[in-house]
Amino acid sequence: MPGPLTRLVLPEGEGIRVDTHLAQGDRVSPHYDSMIAKVITSGPDRPAALERMRQALDQLQVEGVPTTVALHKAVLAHPRFCSGDYDTAFLEEAMARGEIVLTEDGTGEEA
Repeated sequence: MPGPLTRLVLPEGEGIRVDTHLAQGDRVSPHYDSMIAKVITSGPDRPAALERMRQALDQLQVEGVPTTVALHKAVLAHPRFCSGDYDTAFLEEAMARGEIVLTEDGTGEEA
């Protein structure tokens, strides 16, 4: 959804990378992809990288436009995703089983 980024604080730290072209005060345009940023984490193993992503999403602050941060946190809390035993149907299946629920604003939460 387009709108102004009234607050944007990006995560930082070891093993955290953020790719973005936006800054606080910029406006998310309706004419382009509304992705605000791509957050990438790495670590010596999957559990470490997942923990860094949880920390990065906790640090991320976005105000002014809706985000999918809550949905990403719900995915990161799901045991099947954490185990690495998932495929491209994972999110759809988890939502169908009520394990991950989309909120009214289109974000998400863990059930």
